[in-house]
Amino acid sequence: MLYSFRYPAAVLAAGILALSACDQAPGPLDDAGTPPELSDFSFSPHQFIAPPAAGNPDAVVPLSMEVTVRDADNDVETVSFVVFGDETIAEGVLASGSGGQYAGRSDVTVPAGEVGVYTVLVFAEDREGMLSNEVRGMMHVSAEGAPPVISMVVAPDTLYRPAPGEPAKLLELVAVVSDPDGLSNIAVVEFWNVERPNAKIAMFDDGADGDAEAADGRYTRVVRVESSNDPGVTMLAFQARDRAGLLSNIVEATTVVE
Repeated sequence: MLYSFRYPAAVLAAGILALSACDQAPGPLDDAGTPPELSDFSFSPHQFIAPPAAGNPDAVVPLSMEVTVRDADNDVETVSFVVFGDETIAEGVLASGSGGQYAGRSDVTVPAGEVGVYTVLVFAEDREGMLSNEVRGMMHVSAEGAPPVISMVVAPDTLYRPAPGEPAKLLELVAVVSDPDGLSNIAVVEFWNVERPNAKIAMFDDGADGDAEAADGRYTRVVRVESSNDPGVTMLAFQARDRAGLLSNIVEATTVVE
């Protein structure tokens, strides 16, 4: 609903005279208010080790949070939290306490095989929709259990270099990997030349990048061999690491480039 007001002419004239007597007309009033401000954020646990259990169950982390909220307008509507890694795994609101303290507890479910580092983020919103600053921390979730296993490596015994001017030959390397906590728990599979152990190369199980089928445990990498490559014997080493940081056995394979 719109409202209009009629002022007496004398009042309007007095207002105009008053403005003309000033060096500068006043600007608009600042009635937007101030957003909430968060500080002194704490949470626990910072590290959580999920115990081993049959059937690859999810890990449940008992997460507790506390934060101080200051707001000059005293109109805080909600204080919310979000827990996320690659995707959001938990969200909710904290309860108001005395002295501007907000706290809460949530059983955060980390899907089986997706242990790692998660961000715990808290923010506030007032009744005008104004958002506070964000406070956050990192929660490390790991798992007890067995490491991944490389059961087999497939690599050609001999690869002949192309003649000068011919297309490159493709060297296909495959490592067959499993994990007691499921394939989703495998973080990375790598191989390297044993003479250059710091130059590690990642392998893929994504149905692309030369891999035939995604998520079948056969990690693949296709390497181009040019006519300019040096001939000789190359010893390659293969190893997997899971999301808890556990390392598999190392499997070696020899390829002769002629």
